[in-house]
Amino acid sequence: MKVLFEIETDKVFIRWQGPARIRYTASGDIPGHIRVNPRRSMRTLIVWRDEVPEELHRDFQATEGPRLYEQTIYHLIVRPKGDFRATLSHRDTTLIAAQSIGEPGEPSLYTVNFGSQVGFSNFEVRLDGQPEVDFEVEVFPSKIDYKSDYDQMLAEITNFLMGLSLEYLKATYRSGQVTKAPEPTDIEWLTILRQVIGDLEQAVSRIEQRPHRRLTREYRFVRPEKSRRAAAAMRRAIHRGQGRGSKKAYEGSQGIPWIREYIQDQRAVESLDTPEHRWLKRQLLDIRRRITWLIQAEGARGRTPGRRRRSTIAELKRMESSIVNLLKVEPVQEAVGDPPANFSSLVLQGTTGYREAYTTCLILRLGLRLEGGPFQLSLKDISALYEYWCYLNMLKIVSDELGVEIDPKSLFRHTSNGLRVDLERGRSKQIVLRSRDKSNTPKLALAYNPKFIGPTGANQPDVGLSISTRDWPHPFEIILDAKYRVDERSEYVRAHKAVGPPEDTINVLHRYRDAILMSLPEGNETSSRQLKRRTIMGVVLFPYRDANGNYENGDFFRSLDAVGIGALPFLPSQESFVRKWLGSVLEQSGWSLAERLPGHITEPTRLAWQVEATHPVLIAVLRPGVNQLEWVKRKRLYYAPLNRLGKRRFATKWIAFFQSKSDRGEVGAISCEAEVLDMDVKPRGEIKTPWRASRPDELQLVFELGPVRERERPIVVERGIRSFRWASWLSLNRAQNSHELYIETEPEWRLYDAICARGVRYQIKPGDPRVVDPDDIKGRAEFKVGSLRIKYAGAAGFRMDIGEDVAYCSDVDDVIGIIESRRELT
Repeated sequence: MKVLFEIETDKVFIRWQGPARIRYTASGDIPGHIRVNPRRSMRTLIVWRDEVPEELHRDFQATEGPRLYEQTIYHLIVRPKGDFRATLSHRDTTLIAAQSIGEPGEPSLYTVNFGSQVGFSNFEVRLDGQPEVDFEVEVFPSKIDYKSDYDQMLAEITNFLMGLSLEYLKATYRSGQVTKAPEPTDIEWLTILRQVIGDLEQAVSRIEQRPHRRLTREYRFVRPEKSRRAAAAMRRAIHRGQGRGSKKAYEGSQGIPWIREYIQDQRAVESLDTPEHRWLKRQLLDIRRRITWLIQAEGARGRTPGRRRRSTIAELKRMESSIVNLLKVEPVQEAVGDPPANFSSLVLQGTTGYREAYTTCLILRLGLRLEGGPFQLSLKDISALYEYWCYLNMLKIVSDELGVEIDPKSLFRHTSNGLRVDLERGRSKQIVLRSRDKSNTPKLALAYNPKFIGPTGANQPDVGLSISTRDWPHPFEIILDAKYRVDERSEYVRAHKAVGPPEDTINVLHRYRDAILMSLPEGNETSSRQLKRRTIMGVVLFPYRDANGNYENGDFFRSLDAVGIGALPFLPSQESFVRKWLGSVLEQSGWSLAERLPGHITEPTRLAWQVEATHPVLIAVLRPGVNQLEWVKRKRLYYAPLNRLGKRRFATKWIAFFQSKSDRGEVGAISCEAEVLDMDVKPRGEIKTPWRASRPDELQLVFELGPVRERERPIVVERGIRSFRWASWLSLNRAQNSHELYIETEPEWRLYDAICARGVRYQIKPGDPRVVDPDDIKGRAEFKVGSLRIKYAGAAGFRMDIGEDVAYCSDVDDVIGIIESRRELT
């Protein structure tokens, strides 16, 4: 232990001991802080401090001192110089633990641990209960740079939330439209004030013209003969002989010989001192104080104000003058005192004038007060601050990656005190972000403190990232745990090849991945009770700056790609790792994400799609103008020329019906489908139809169908279909346009989704429909990317024709790698 500072008076001696600074990594020689305040006049006050120049060691006026750190144990000795009992106290009683409280004249021993709190902290020393001396110290972060990362985290949180709150208020003025707002300035605040104060002046003017009054009872002394009626209070006063003035004979009753000259009477009078006027006055005073603060803050920004600042100050003063004039209105002036606690009034919310004043006062308060979440941290609890910063910064990064704006309504809510940030530790909050291009880009939901209820109990990590991709029935969950803990021990670095979070934080992610489970929906053919994992990846975010560029060699960086569990440094000055990782995740298709974790809940879907690829579907074209679809539904039959259907005709499992624009009354689409139950071959003349057969001897393949059902999502075909087409049950269910019908197999869909996710330009050319071999399913779609032609060749993998050269790849990622390399070359 090292002596860090000592304080000595003529009555007490204080010594603060602790470890030498071995973990502090802040830039520059930033001094610590100690300020001593004697609580009585004394002749002797000696302060000695470490880590300062020698000439300041005993300078009482100096405030420089040793640096103290969070999450560090310190020892204090408080020894009285006389027959006193010495005690040490702090506002937060959890910081101090008394090891030994001495008897009068004996020293007391204490330990102090600031936990994860940073900033200034005050202690008080008392002798026999009387204040002797106070001293203030400054607590520094031990894992981040105090003057860069810490201040920047506070600034980024404030700027981000203030900017969104301004956008929220602007959206309120514009009937709910969410608009892009620049970084807020005082001019923008002034613009909001100007708009609302105009409405407020009109509202108060209406209140002045037709104020709401209430009846109150006024007490006064009157002559008995001038009272209109003898109230109960007056009768009691006469019987008790109360009142003012001389006594005089009373002839009204033998039992009362005399009464006073003046008797107290009460009457009902109208008053403007109502709770509504008190509430309005309180709001106006509060708004005026806040505008005055803005004027002072704007004036203190520099010595020579420029034109913009002078304009800002002048505008604010005009706003202040308007509020002062409103305070002089009679109903407001007559109001005395505060409104009742938890005051609510139908007059404020429903009466003309009062309703507008209530609304505008509330908007003014919202524009000048922001609270909740990060703004209510006690003594700047840095671990909570880091957790808030991680969530809000991840929200910004995700919105940047998707190119979307954050809806401010998702982060704020109205309260009686102003605009409140809807983030509270332990309470779940989810914000959904989705790109305007909804066809291929994923939908992301970023949750703060999400709560997952599993078979082993509830799990609540810090941040949850949910990725929903096209046609996958369940989202992919990624756990992000913000841990304000760093292990820099030499044995840790030797074991894991880099600085990182403690091993137990990584193990928690494995527990999350195994514990966060969900069951498949009831009725699933594979297993209705089988539990499946929802989480595909887990990342610990920890405060560390990779100044030497060694972190990529660390175990927990590499394990993130290998097993889906790892850690990434995340600070205002170190965001590159997280941005690069998130970008790579969002580039992956649902197929690639599903393979990140064996046994994921989407596995039954993948197996079902593999089976669906073996079921041929005939796309049938209905005869225009004869209402053939109604005949098909009634008879449950469909026929087609036998010699025109090709090799797949006897393997048909389903028939999908295309209706032309003339039949649907809108654009043509594949709108109905039916299962094939049986087949038969007949001459056209034997098939009885309302329309005449042009070729009665032509052989027809007659399909016996199950019920014809409307498709929930018709496939629009802009250019129409003139003849029969073939597809698979998989392509029919997944296709959103006509060219996607040719993508019949699961590997082809993998490639297609990966190409779309990377934004690669492509063309699809259909091949000849052949009978599907269940043991070696081959595709018929040819993908053309530049001069590269790709086709799925079944067990051989993907065949790639590059000019006269032919290559085969078994993995979609390898194919994408070749496409990307060729894009870079061009």
